[in-house]
Amino acid sequence: MEVSDYALVNDISLLFKYPIIVYGAGNAGGRIVRLLEQVCADVHCFFDMDINKKEYLGYEVINIEQLRKVIKEKQYNIVLASDIYYEEMLLQLEQENIYAKYVFTSWGVESGLIWNLNDKKVVSFAFKEYEKREIDKILDYQREHVAVNGLRTVLSDKPEVLIYQIGKVGSMTVYESLKNKNINCMQVHVLCDYDESEEGKILEQQYQNEIKENGIKIISLVRDPIARFVSAKLQGSNFACWAINSNGRKIKERCAEELLSGSADPLGWFQVELERLTGINVLNYPFDKEHGYSVIKKDKVELLLLTTEKLNQNESVIGNFVGINDFHLISTNIGKKKVTKYFYNSIKGDLRFSDSVLDLYYKKNALMCHLYNDDQLEAFRVKWRA
Repeated sequence: MEVSDYALVNDISLLFKYPIIVYGAGNAGGRIVRLLEQVCADVHCFFDMDINKKEYLGYEVINIEQLRKVIKEKQYNIVLASDIYYEEMLLQLEQENIYAKYVFTSWGVESGLIWNLNDKKVVSFAFKEYEKREIDKILDYQREHVAVNGLRTVLSDKPEVLIYQIGKVGSMTVYESLKNKNINCMQVHVLCDYDESEEGKILEQQYQNEIKENGIKIISLVRDPIARFVSAKLQGSNFACWAINSNGRKIKERCAEELLSGSADPLGWFQVELERLTGINVLNYPFDKEHGYSVIKKDKVELLLLTTEKLNQNESVIGNFVGINDFHLISTNIGKKKVTKYFYNSIKGDLRFSDSVLDLYYKKNALMCHLYNDDQLEAFRVKWRA
């Protein structure tokens, strides 16, 4: 059974075309129903596998037999109201041969509404203002606290290995694998981008002094920038922050615009973060494109730079770098466990880009050309070519 979260974000009218049955008469179901009420969507009832539930929040709660009957009589949308058990819910519907017109997750409903805040169908001014305030809080926190908190932690915990890179490149796999071997390590994406925080300036200088005195081993990774860009937009609250300024544009259009502006270029992170903290410009050091790694040494900093695409082939390289003979990566593909996976699978199949976008990342990009050979870059182009 298909989950239509991606279709909903691109066409919010799907939410309003058919009455809605919310699967899950619990806290998550209650939250999504209150949201649907705010935008005047037609909530028909709840469905729950607990046969003892008959009513919730003023709505009837139907059982599986009743659901089978109403679905046969009329077309409905079903919302899977759980951030944890959505897979089990979907499987239950499939096993019972219950097929709605559209199936959405609660994440998909909220994301679709945020993406389409300016659509005339999203009539609630209160909802719009609430979402804008919540997203402003998120952005303010990120600007003021994330890097500063990271600096506090590295100074207090003194990790022997710092897993330090832009987000969504597979670093969690490396982190969990090292933790499994009792390595004192820390995973962090941002240490230097703390806006104009005076505390940030002081802590950064302290950590640079710490590195100069005691040294540090750093592992950093790079991934296909377009794939990383798409993954990053679905990470945590990132989608809501991205969606709030969509102005009704289709996702494909928005992606193309931002990619063409160069916003997904990973070189910016290396300059703002790694080079600023350590003085290492990775473009000035050779890189083994065939094997996907290099070890860079500068003063007391040792940097292992890896490409995500070759990560599994470099277990022994990572082990040697951290001093572990029997080292193996523990796969932690978190994306496959998240409710956003349905959206991600759909968007990956739909996104294709012009040569002007592809040239920017796979032909004219200094970092990509430094880390990947022509065949590898061409494989990326084929993947995303319109």
